[in-house]
Amino acid sequence: MNSMMSNKKWKLIATAGILTLSIIAAIFVRVKEASQLQDKYLSGYDSYFYYRQAKTIVADGHLPDRDYMQHYPDGVNLRGRANLNCYAIAYLYKSIRIFAPKISIERVAIYYPVVCFTLILIVFFGLTNHLFDRSISLIAVTILATIPAAVSRTFAGWADRDALSLLTWLVCIYFYVAAYRALSQDKRYLLLALLSGISMGALGLTWPGVGLLSIIIVGFNTVKLITQSYDQKKFYIYLCWYIPSVLMMLSFTERYSSNLYHSYALAAIALPTIFAIVAGLGILIRQINVQWLRRLLWGVLFASLAILLFVGLVPPQQIIDTFLHPAGTGIFKATVGEFQTPQLSDWLARYRLFFIFPLLGLLLVTYAVTKTYHMHAKAVTGLLAITVAATILSALPDTRQRLMEIVYFGSVILFIGAIGVSYFWDGFNKRGHISTRTDLLLLLLVWALLALFYSRGAIRFALFLVPPAVILGVYAIMLVLKRAASYDEKRISNLAMLMSFMVLIWQLRAPCREFLLNIGLDSTVSSLVCINLAVVGVIFGLLQGIREFSGEKKSPAAAKTTWLALSIAMCIIAGGFPRFTSNWISLNVMGDLPTPDEIKAFKWLKTNTPPKSVVAAWWDYGSRIGAIAERATIVDQQHNMQWIHLMAREVFCAEIPEEALKFLKSHKATHLMIQPVDAFIRLEDMSAVASTPDIDRNILIEPFRIHKQASNSSDLSQEKSVMQISPQAFEYSDSLEYTTERYLPCFQENPSAKHADIEYKSDGSFHKAVVRIDDMSISPAHVIFDDKKQEIFDGSGGLVVTNVDVHYPYQILESKHAVYFDEKACSQLAFKLYFLGSQTDHFKQVYPTQETGGNDSSPFNDIKIWQINY
Repeated sequence: MNSMMSNKKWKLIATAGILTLSIIAAIFVRVKEASQLQDKYLSGYDSYFYYRQAKTIVADGHLPDRDYMQHYPDGVNLRGRANLNCYAIAYLYKSIRIFAPKISIERVAIYYPVVCFTLILIVFFGLTNHLFDRSISLIAVTILATIPAAVSRTFAGWADRDALSLLTWLVCIYFYVAAYRALSQDKRYLLLALLSGISMGALGLTWPGVGLLSIIIVGFNTVKLITQSYDQKKFYIYLCWYIPSVLMMLSFTERYSSNLYHSYALAAIALPTIFAIVAGLGILIRQINVQWLRRLLWGVLFASLAILLFVGLVPPQQIIDTFLHPAGTGIFKATVGEFQTPQLSDWLARYRLFFIFPLLGLLLVTYAVTKTYHMHAKAVTGLLAITVAATILSALPDTRQRLMEIVYFGSVILFIGAIGVSYFWDGFNKRGHISTRTDLLLLLLVWALLALFYSRGAIRFALFLVPPAVILGVYAIMLVLKRAASYDEKRISNLAMLMSFMVLIWQLRAPCREFLLNIGLDSTVSSLVCINLAVVGVIFGLLQGIREFSGEKKSPAAAKTTWLALSIAMCIIAGGFPRFTSNWISLNVMGDLPTPDEIKAFKWLKTNTPPKSVVAAWWDYGSRIGAIAERATIVDQQHNMQWIHLMAREVFCAEIPEEALKFLKSHKATHLMIQPVDAFIRLEDMSAVASTPDIDRNILIEPFRIHKQASNSSDLSQEKSVMQISPQAFEYSDSLEYTTERYLPCFQENPSAKHADIEYKSDGSFHKAVVRIDDMSISPAHVIFDDKKQEIFDGSGGLVVTNVDVHYPYQILESKHAVYFDEKACSQLAFKLYFLGSQTDHFKQVYPTQETGGNDSSPFNDIKIWQINY
């Protein structure tokens, strides 16, 4: 008895230790680059929006009805927004300030996502323990802590709503699963289901895309209803989830109630409501004893539902289009990076070598579930494998899109058809009772499949695929381990603990080295100490694992080999192998930060413009201007596509100042800010948002190519000096030799080299020209061309040259700023003001100034600001 108690106590301590190490690893990988934030800046763009709103809550106690700092002068109706993330940051700050009065809200906002993820790990451990057991939970937590797919939107400084969205969703799933496991315990399951619904409501108040996750719960219950494994208790669980979630979303925000026909409202409110009605009627129909009448009513019910969905709410073509393109195909997806389709390389970057395990786990769970439901498990699983392959391949950019969409859609139809046929083929066979474990596996399967479908459509949804992917991956690993250990639960539990311990020890060698360096230990000594400790720890774990098989009489060699292979593989996947594979915990995770030039410009706006100034700028900087410069803006990251469209068309692409002034005056703009990236790289975005009637405003951007045989002679004839056009041209072909692009050949040994041959593409052909370098800094840092624009190139366009980075000879070109623009581009207001230095009565350049270190005569400063005079 004492031995059992001692063993149980040891396992509890070991579990707590592994969970603690996982949290330490998760925190380290998320804060190791936080010094770049200087305790006052955030990463990304939307983070600044939530930070600014949190400051308002701290100052005033609540958010105003309208926010006039964005979309000026109309402002934004905050009652129609999901604002819980702002309140979470504000109240976390108020709570911490009780114990640390001097802490700043900026610092709280920086570390807020790390706090959320710490809670995520704890909830995730409980969830996986409910779904499976402690063995899978420990390894799953170990993987989730540092897997790159989860780090990308939960690191320090990323104060966006992703971390809170994932936390509330996992809490919702945790309580929903707990309710299923408590079905036999009086009314306790109803309380757990209510908590699940409250968590879902909190998710709806955090992220308007909540409907995408509501569909997972609805889909799971729909499968249960169709397979006739639905009873009143399970329906009560759904109602207890549905009622508080819908009431919270309708009561605390106007986002869902203002227009129930919006897609997010349909998915979050309408669809769960329809299912509640259908399931309730289905429960009543089942009480009818007359078989023919029961079948007739079922037919009428499903026919009515089909008519309502496919005719009244969502036409079939829209369903097909949504299925093939979950994030849409319009302007929004084309211009917003996080809503663009991922490639196979994106998945591999997020999961690394671990990627194969979730795919294997998905097939294993499918096989287990379909077999329990007495379906043709092998056929269904095989078709799922084809469907998953088509899902990934159809997102590849080099495939024939239409063909792959047909293959993808067809394979999905075959997969669903195989499930239906195999189920109803055996419909007359008496099916046994469906266990709670099978129910939970089915929920996991629906979650994984729908999340994979969403993430195929847009990178934005990839975060919600991570938890089921990790669980499925560890499920596959543990299934192999169980076969090796002959399903000995005690031994498997010990082996899982040892594997988790080894992976963490191997990963944490990087933080250990950082710690030793910080206390003053030599770099070489620190590395040796950490690697030796990690090696000793891993060897100790492997030896302990091998000893678990010491009493094994059946195939001990095969079991030990399997254990060793799995353990070493997991260490290499997560912890990396020096010089060959990367350590997850050492990856760079910091996202977009405001550049020093941006911060300098924002601070100048704050101190040198009136408080009620309105800054017109490209939408990327809207939230940063509002938070750092504390000035109102017209467009920002909240994606008011109509105003972004107008800003691009009426301001940046205006051909005469009066055209832009009309739009700017209507929005009471006082200043215009342009960065070089706005003026040529992002003009592709601007042309994308141009309307069809204005298609002639589209901008052609073609890079110059530096000729391999560029001349370094300083005594070229005068008539060939400045950008003369060679008469010969040749047709463009991908097989041309001019594929290696190099910097201008500036040799330190020959500083008088002032010329280089270049080639530019116009109308599908390459043309040759000679460029004279007017000035070159000694560093070398930049080369400035004396002409900013050549009016005519064969009557087809002009030349604008910005800062051209000069490296040492023979380096491959990584970025180019010498750009050819067509005539339309050269006539745009953004070019005239920024590149050509045009001064008008209406636009007076006020930044940079001599005091800020700028040179007014140079057209190549990173950020320029004009005061608008109407």
